[in-house]
Amino acid sequence: MRVDVLIVGAGLAGACCGMLLQRRGLSVLAVDHADLQAKDKLCGGMLTPRALELVDQLYGERAQGLFAQDFGFMDVRCGQHQIDVPGLRLRSLRRQDLDRFAVERFLEAGGQLADRTRVVELDAVGCTALLRTPYGDLDVEFGELVAADGANSWVRRTLTGRRPVVVPSLEAPVAPSGAPLVCRYDADLQGYGWYIPCGERACIGIDGAPGTAPAKLREGLEAFAAEVGVALDSSAVRGACIPVGNDLCLEAAGAYFVGDAAGLACPATGEGIYFALKSAQALADHLAGEKPYEQAMAPLMLQLRRQHAMLPLLFDERVMEGTLALARGMKIGEPAMARFAFKLFASF
Repeated sequence: MRVDVLIVGAGLAGACCGMLLQRRGLSVLAVDHADLQAKDKLCGGMLTPRALELVDQLYGERAQGLFAQDFGFMDVRCGQHQIDVPGLRLRSLRRQDLDRFAVERFLEAGGQLADRTRVVELDAVGCTALLRTPYGDLDVEFGELVAADGANSWVRRTLTGRRPVVVPSLEAPVAPSGAPLVCRYDADLQGYGWYIPCGERACIGIDGAPGTAPAKLREGLEAFAAEVGVALDSSAVRGACIPVGNDLCLEAAGAYFVGDAAGLACPATGEGIYFALKSAQALADHLAGEKPYEQAMAPLMLQLRRQHAMLPLLFDERVMEGTLALARGMKIGEPAMARFAFKLFASF
């Protein structure tokens, strides 16, 4: 079998990139080791203004039915402080719905999909791969290789010898408690927690610094669940990895990388949906003969590295207390200072 582009990973980044390439006349095969009908990626499912704008640009009105809930403010908690931050434009959805929607648009564009399929041999230089499908092995020749296989990218490990640097996270579906959208910053864990209502359901999650002990992370999740008043079913808790947002790799050893596989995520919030879509769009433009991928992504790469370098300030309690005291003393107000912090650390 011969295709112009082989995409390993048919999640949001891979499916979006494949759709855009198909629309430009390239033939694309996307493969994924999971059963995409059952796959449910661990993800808070929160879209920031920049992500919403990009979803609208790439998918238009058809995507509007995916959203479950709108938010004009967020309850931000740090230390003993609780700050309602107004003037935001955020929306929630089930990540499973978004991923399935992206795959459907890829198939509508004429893309070929093989799920429950693994790449067992890969020659990125010779542009060949051996796929193990439910129906037997398949030899594939390709013109370009795209790795969209997540934070534990098999392609990145195979071709470069290492995966992206990540932080551990835990998340669970819960029944809504009536609490608003909540984001908590935890100096002890050097991480953040999220409670995101999503219509008739909600999710709660937490992450920590690289190497945080699982038991400590679970204790943090349980404490956060009690704080926002949700019943946490321990059997429903799942773990995953989130890129730190600084170990970035867009191209190496004959492959391009998008989304989590490229290490793209906001260090301060874990935002990944925007970066999955933006990198997919930029790479599709490059492969169709437009602006070079690295050049198109350079401003975002610089932004992420800067935010990663500033991250220790976000979890420094002395800096936190001093900043909030300054906001009160100058009559700026804590909500305005919190909005400034989100702009500085998370670009929204």
